[in-house]
Amino acid sequence: MAIARALHLSNPRTRTTILVVTALLPPLLLTALDAFSRRGALSARTGPSTAGYVGGAVLGAAVWALGLEAARAPKRSVRVSACIVLGLTAAFGIGGQALFRSTTHEYFNREAAVFSIRLWPTIVHYLSLSPGPVSALLLGPFALAIAYALFRNRVAGTRTLFPGLIAGLALLAWLFATFGPLDVPSSRRGLPPDVLFWHAAGGLGLSAAGILPKPRALPPGNHAQVTGGSPVKNNAPSIVLILGESVRRDEVCSRPSPSCKKSPRVDLAAPDRVGFTLSFSIASCTEIAGAVLWSGLDVRSPREHMQTAPLLWDYAKARGYKTGYFAAQNLGFADQALFVRSSRIDVFREARDRDPHVDADIGSPDEVAAAEAIAFLTHDAPAFVVLHLSNTHLPYRQVPGYTPYDGEGDEPSHKRARYLNSLAHHDATVGDFVTAIRRLPRGKDAIVVYTADHGEAWGEHQSFTHTFDLYAEQVDIPLWIDAPAGTISTEARGELMRAGQNRPFTTPDITATVLDFMGALDESDYSVYTSALAGKSALRPAQNDTFYLSNCPPYRSCYPDAWGVVKWPFKWHYVGRANEWVCSNIETDPEELRPLPAETCASLRELLPAPNKDLPVAPTLSPSPPPTPASTPRGSEK
Repeated sequence: MAIARALHLSNPRTRTTILVVTALLPPLLLTALDAFSRRGALSARTGPSTAGYVGGAVLGAAVWALGLEAARAPKRSVRVSACIVLGLTAAFGIGGQALFRSTTHEYFNREAAVFSIRLWPTIVHYLSLSPGPVSALLLGPFALAIAYALFRNRVAGTRTLFPGLIAGLALLAWLFATFGPLDVPSSRRGLPPDVLFWHAAGGLGLSAAGILPKPRALPPGNHAQVTGGSPVKNNAPSIVLILGESVRRDEVCSRPSPSCKKSPRVDLAAPDRVGFTLSFSIASCTEIAGAVLWSGLDVRSPREHMQTAPLLWDYAKARGYKTGYFAAQNLGFADQALFVRSSRIDVFREARDRDPHVDADIGSPDEVAAAEAIAFLTHDAPAFVVLHLSNTHLPYRQVPGYTPYDGEGDEPSHKRARYLNSLAHHDATVGDFVTAIRRLPRGKDAIVVYTADHGEAWGEHQSFTHTFDLYAEQVDIPLWIDAPAGTISTEARGELMRAGQNRPFTTPDITATVLDFMGALDESDYSVYTSALAGKSALRPAQNDTFYLSNCPPYRSCYPDAWGVVKWPFKWHYVGRANEWVCSNIETDPEELRPLPAETCASLRELLPAPNKDLPVAPTLSPSPPPTPASTPRGSEK
């Protein structure tokens, strides 16, 4: 009571003033810090609306102030409940949001919560990699909030005036923040972080109750079986497609070069490969890039089209190839296995077949999947094989003997070191795999295609890893093709060489090229399917100057929003985590560090109706012709 006397709490006016100030101090400080950190978006009006933000701040103040007063209730159960709510508000609304924003550049919100329903094992795994910092960020604010409430209670004493009413109002404020009909666009970016946390938590409850729809994943495959056509000859070259995970184009050597020393084992195994200078993924998510690569369809295709379109293995089987899919990936993620299982794959092995409890992100050892693929290729028949690697996914597998960089610690520099270490082993795996193929009786003339699902960000645009946007570091992918002499015509090789030098090349183009190696593009019986392909073969002169990007196709929920279009050399895309549209010339500015005025991409605006009603429509732009692009193509490595 000495503190109370020192603060003159016996004076009713002073007591009321101090109680009001101490009740509003936490939400006011939190809102002020948040408004300062997001001052750019607030002042530019590219983020939260003023009215929505003010309303959210008032709601947050009610949760804190009424909760702190409820913590002074005479009933112990009410006090304990109020302290727990305040502790969780601080732990996740402050600490958790800081952790989430440091990675995604955006606060955790209802959209993220519902999207992450399928990802909890992955999320827990990520958090377990840094237990110390994560615990400090969560438990520190939790303990501080409860200590603040207890100290305030001790100083001011038990509340005697309308304690039941205050507790009821506190409950109503919390319930409204959690389950209330808050405007969805406002809830995503227009609320302070503590209210966003409770709104997100409510979304999980509403989704579990079936009130909110579950996030969309890849549909279970019901793929058409391609029939007809003439089978390939028994001496036709086998075709091997290698798909890397999270491999940036500038972290490997797509072609041998004295200036690039990042792929020594691949250089030894495939010294004559044709590397592509301008290769892009259509998404920064594995399951989307994979679905488009297997089907060849436009990334914006309706769900039913993606579900029923024949996949690469179906074309190969119709042409007479033995087919195999050997994935180090855990294909349970996003229902990838369900999507491909109805395809005509003779031998299908993924990470869960080797270990039912395999890591959801790293998968099983890449070299094991590669060995299985080699064993399959020993058959005396032409084969089409996909080797789907996984160990370069966060948290990046560290293999003894392939750790030249210091990957100890939680700092971004150490995580990047782990990534580079995993790429060193990746190079050895791919190089040794190609070397082993060439030693097989039928492997000397096998055609090998190598690419990746997407890249990996390291803070270039305030984002890390992948799936968070469609900037260069997340969609620029490597691509090379090793087609031994005699496997394709002289004319086709000339086109392949030219395509590698100067053609913008995307995921559906890879599909079309693989089908061309099979001879499927010339089969009239297949035209009902091949006419729907979005890409163009590298073996033919036609090319795509316009292609679409999207992490938000009709068959997969997304978080955060990211989609766009390239009309070479201009790129116009929406960055949902920053709530902004970006125009770039990716020929003269390949790293997308110098955004252009939005009007430069006015002609691209008309190409982008929103893929679904939940996505924002691009702003209206006054038409102006784009400037003449530079004629010098960008280099193969950044």
